[in-house]
Amino acid sequence: MEKNKENKASQDEVVNTDYKLVILHHLLHEGQVFYVNSTFDYSSFIQFLVTKLSDNLNLEISHEALDEVDVINYQAGKGIKSSLGITGEYQLFLLTDQKRLYFDIKPANWLANPDKKISTFNPINYLNDSYDEEIIKIISDYLLDLHKANHLTINDDNLFIENILPKMKLWFYSEQQEKELLFVFLNISSIKKTESDEEVKALSWHYFVSSHRSGLLGFSDKGGIEIHIDLSELALTVKKEIGRKTISTELSEWMTTRNNADLYRDISLLPTFEQNDRVREIARLNWLKNKKTKTEATKFFFQYLLTFDTNPFDEIKQLFVEYKSDTQQEFETHFAENEKLDTLLCTILGSSNLDEQLKNWIIKWEIDTLDMIAILHLLIHAADTLEEYQRLMPFHQYIRDTYLKQNKDKINEIVFDIEYCKHLIACEMKEDAIKILKKRLKQLPDETVSDLLPPKDLDLTGKAGGQLLKISLLDLLIEISKPAEIMKYSLQVARLQPLIPERVDDLLQVADKNTRDRALRLHQILEAEGFSRKEELIEVNKFKELAPKLIREKIPHSAAQKGGTFESMQKWLAKVDVPDYSVVKSYSEILNSKNFTEALQVVTDIKVALGISKLETYIGRGDKSIGISSFESDPSFLIIGAEHLDTKSGYAMNVAELRFAVGVELAHLHFKHSRITSTDLWKGAMNKSYWVLDTFLAVIPLAGFFGKSLQGIAKLNAVSSILQSSNKIKDLGSKSKEILDATVSTVGMFSSVTQKDKAQDKEKELIAASRVMQLTADRAGLIFSGDIQASVRSIFLHSKELFSELPVVERYGIIHFLLKQNEAGDYVYQETAIRLTNLFSFYLSDDFLELRKHLLSE
Repeated sequence: MEKNKENKASQDEVVNTDYKLVILHHLLHEGQVFYVNSTFDYSSFIQFLVTKLSDNLNLEISHEALDEVDVINYQAGKGIKSSLGITGEYQLFLLTDQKRLYFDIKPANWLANPDKKISTFNPINYLNDSYDEEIIKIISDYLLDLHKANHLTINDDNLFIENILPKMKLWFYSEQQEKELLFVFLNISSIKKTESDEEVKALSWHYFVSSHRSGLLGFSDKGGIEIHIDLSELALTVKKEIGRKTISTELSEWMTTRNNADLYRDISLLPTFEQNDRVREIARLNWLKNKKTKTEATKFFFQYLLTFDTNPFDEIKQLFVEYKSDTQQEFETHFAENEKLDTLLCTILGSSNLDEQLKNWIIKWEIDTLDMIAILHLLIHAADTLEEYQRLMPFHQYIRDTYLKQNKDKINEIVFDIEYCKHLIACEMKEDAIKILKKRLKQLPDETVSDLLPPKDLDLTGKAGGQLLKISLLDLLIEISKPAEIMKYSLQVARLQPLIPERVDDLLQVADKNTRDRALRLHQILEAEGFSRKEELIEVNKFKELAPKLIREKIPHSAAQKGGTFESMQKWLAKVDVPDYSVVKSYSEILNSKNFTEALQVVTDIKVALGISKLETYIGRGDKSIGISSFESDPSFLIIGAEHLDTKSGYAMNVAELRFAVGVELAHLHFKHSRITSTDLWKGAMNKSYWVLDTFLAVIPLAGFFGKSLQGIAKLNAVSSILQSSNKIKDLGSKSKEILDATVSTVGMFSSVTQKDKAQDKEKELIAASRVMQLTADRAGLIFSGDIQASVRSIFLHSKELFSELPVVERYGIIHFLLKQNEAGDYVYQETAIRLTNLFSFYLSDDFLELRKHLLSE
């Protein structure tokens, strides 16, 4: 009996041994494979797996260790299938050997007949109780987590890593050398030739390049590497073929897939590069292939490279990539709060091969024009010394040549050369700068419209106001020209920005006596408390009639003169029928020598000077007691508000003030401005809504007045707004922030574009036409007044709204008044600022002197 028991035990041991061998053989030859490294703790892994299957998948678990092999028996422990007793029982077999983890999942009765295949229609299969996908993911996630510190060495955003599975990542991690990165992992459709004699057709083939090596990998369907062919430092040859391409090296030949031939072509030389250069190249390729919009991979490679190689040109590339991948606010926050940027740029500016390094980067990375300009200006704004400016100049010249070939926008060209000339001046290349600046002055587009239609939030008392391009060119010429020319340029700039006291004061130093006297008068007006009325003896000289040619060529605003934006306007006005104004004068008292002699004399003198006949003058009462208006009819007539003639009224005008107001209105008559509409609507067009104006727009061929001038207004306004913002920026103590702010402003001027809006364009056309007419009439008024202060006061006395602000102007000054803004940030009295700019500019002109001379000549 005892002998029978021993025999039975011996037989069971043989059976168990046979089972172990079957399992062992199956796992080593048929099992799934995941690679592990030398730090992998198998027992900890088994413990983790048992817990995970039980807790996360709610499985009933039993674990058995059979020497080298571990068996985990499991089945569903909850759910309706478990309650009905129809769940299947499975076994998970595991084995670790030589950096490989072998495993497989089989039904519980598989060992009874391991060679027999289970029917695919088996209800156990149908119920899918094996949880094989979930279990494989649990295993792969666990193994990948062991390499968490190394996960950065395979970047999933890298365009040249193609469909890499967890088992393939694990192979790389198990074989990984110190600081080794995976750069390329591309699919192969078929192997045509290798030096190996092993079977290659059944394998899944891939080509890889890392920071240290390259080669071919043949994976079995179970995940193991069957063949590894070393191709380190061998370049690839990509044959020109239709469809899939043939790739060859000295040792092997294979076929691309239909989709990745271009990727192979891009990285064909990568294996021949040194380690650090491989990192730079794969970063560049990702930048190009991702069309510079998805920058995570490029950013990652530079972060890696800079951990062991601190090259300043790598750092600025990393900076550039971060600029492209972050929002502007995030980027500025990161770099502007410390001096990192300034330090980096100064290091680069000190490089002996600066020009070569920057050109190579721009060309090889195919940097866009605006980005190219941003890089250039980061460096320009960081430069401090003559040596640094000179070292950077060849690169600036290269960018200029490239930009001028590509650019089709004249405004952008001039903006670029303004910055270029600043650099030339910093390099002490003044003659070169003067030559370019004078050339650009002659090429300037018509900026008149920018004077007429500035952005509503533009401060016309600041340096961003006026004809910006011309001012910028003139400012540079003033800086580097000889004294004789400085006076000429200073006068031009003062006329373009006469509301800036510094511009006017500059004339006190360089101009002739006549100009200095006028500049001093403007200086006094612009000062606080310099605007109060000062009664002076006004000589009531008779006026000489001005020649029609002189009036036509000298009085109109430049936009309405020959060759100006609105040259055709006057011709059109002459053809329009005169509207009927007769009802306007029906309740007014006629002005004659018995009531207001001095006013009648003012009207008579100006009427003679302008050659106006058949003019009647009335005194306005009631709603017309304030203001002066002219009406063209037969005869034409003028209505002067009674308040302006009453010496006891706050609206009372002295002779010089009245001459300006009357001169303005009679100029409207002379130039036939009132024919546009039967009301005074056009005189205040800026303050009216588009819907009110729309009725009149169809009548007036304003597009003919403008030509193409309006097309550039949005661009000029954008440049003005950007410069105004940059002028307000104060240095908060960080050179890095100063550099960034200056660069953002410069690049913003190039990127601003004209946005077309037909409705707004029509409104702008009427506003501009209205202003041209008003500014033309104002120039005439100043000629007849002869007194700039009286002329400005007349504008305030003529309007109820402006009159209420007169005490503020007298006490705090014109500049304070003009700087008043509403909640939207728009300047409330910008219309007045435009009129004053025009008046002051004309007052400083030779045309004003010439017209006054003719007017007062014997």
